[in-house]
Amino acid sequence: MLVSISEAARMVRRGRATLYRDIDRGRLHKAVSPNGESVLDTAELIRVYGQLFLHGTNNDAHGAPLISSPVNLDTHGTSNFHDVPKDDSLFRIMEERIHSLERIIALEAELRKVKDQVTDEMRSRLDDKDQLIKMLESKVHELEHGARQEHGDDTSKEPRGFWAKYARGR
Repeated sequence: MLVSISEAARMVRRGRATLYRDIDRGRLHKAVSPNGESVLDTAELIRVYGQLFLHGTNNDAHGAPLISSPVNLDTHGTSNFHDVPKDDSLFRIMEERIHSLERIIALEAELRKVKDQVTDEMRSRLDDKDQLIKMLESKVHELEHGARQEHGDDTSKEPRGFWAKYARGR
């Protein structure tokens, strides 16, 4: 879910200046909404700050529910979903993350497909080039072999031209 810088500052209980500083340092990534406003993804806020405080319910002393990192991993790398608070906003955030990951996977699959097509095309071109080189080498070899035979036959024949009359008389 995308939120404004001001709303993000309230959600992480930090000042806007802190968020801008983290953006400038590259710790936090911002996006630009269609109307040109700088916005932050709540998943980014959770990644950087670890928890969000949403206004409107009585789940903490300040009247905001706590949303922390959505999945805790045990020592075996499996998730303990019973530690996750049951909140619709968390599920929306997770759905957005899932959709983003699915899109990334689809784009990577498409990229692999295009890469494979380009690789196949390049291999085909290299094979064609190799065949052409072999054909040209064989033609050159044939020409060289034919030229040697001609030179060999010329030396066994009688001379022709201006000097022929002198060579016959020998």
